[in-house]
Amino acid sequence: MLLVAGAVDVAPRMEGGMPAPAKRGEETSRSPATESETMSAREEAKEFEPQSAAEAYRLLFDQSGEMVCILDLEGRLTSVNPAGERLTGYSATEIIGRLAVELIAPELREQAAHQFLERLRGDAGPSETVLVTREGRRIPVLATSTLISYEGEPVGVLGLITDLTPRRSVERALNGQIEAELHRREAEARFRHFFDSAPIGEAIVSLTGEYLDVNNALCELVGYPRSDLPGTTFEDITHPDDLEADLEFRRQMLAGEIRSYQMEKRYVHKDGHTVWALLSVSLVRTNAGEPSYFISQV
Repeated sequence: MLLVAGAVDVAPRMEGGMPAPAKRGEETSRSPATESETMSAREEAKEFEPQSAAEAYRLLFDQSGEMVCILDLEGRLTSVNPAGERLTGYSATEIIGRLAVELIAPELREQAAHQFLERLRGDAGPSETVLVTREGRRIPVLATSTLISYEGEPVGVLGLITDLTPRRSVERALNGQIEAELHRREAEARFRHFFDSAPIGEAIVSLTGEYLDVNNALCELVGYPRSDLPGTTFEDITHPDDLEADLEFRRQMLAGEIRSYQMEKRYVHKDGHTVWALLSVSLVRTNAGEPSYFISQV
């Protein structure tokens, strides 16, 4: 095999457990490794492996984006990574030697101390608490830990501290959306109740004049079943002599010249007779100010 450190070839080809002899005509650039050289290389490899592991752990410790710390059995910080310095606002030299519970919000310290004792017994799972930074800022965090043992005896605790602020922001945004949706549905339900039970005719009309929804009072006024009016236009049931004035008012509303209008007009009943009514119309606009639909009351 090749030993990475120095890339020294410590195991020439073997035949029957002995070094393979050079074949006739084959030139060798080095002599076969002696037994002492092979043993020396193996010792170097043994020393190299734990060193590499330690370097890897140190790299993970230093480069982690989350706070990683080590506590002794009394709960004092013995090591903290750069992410921990950034999160707490303290340098490693300022924080090492302090009780970790001192970084917790005062009202939660007793609970945190109890959880630390549970961690020493290996009974505690992840727990949420509030960390107070050097500047006094309160940060919600999730604490996860692993008990460190040596020859079967606990010697410390490895802690991982996750800042929950981004998660809380997402949760607040989602809760806000859910609350807004509930309010919207409640408002829609109230409008629907008012719309359906109103004693006067109510209609939602598209910008092109089609009935999108009507209530029972309007249907009774013009003699059409509720299922028949949606899809037809107000022009279809307006008396021809009143249609021009109605269309002009609609044009003025869409142009922004007026916000609403009211007029006496005649409707043509399904059986053909004329029905006089007082029509009130308003225009509903989007949040961007664009026309959306008309609300008509008859």
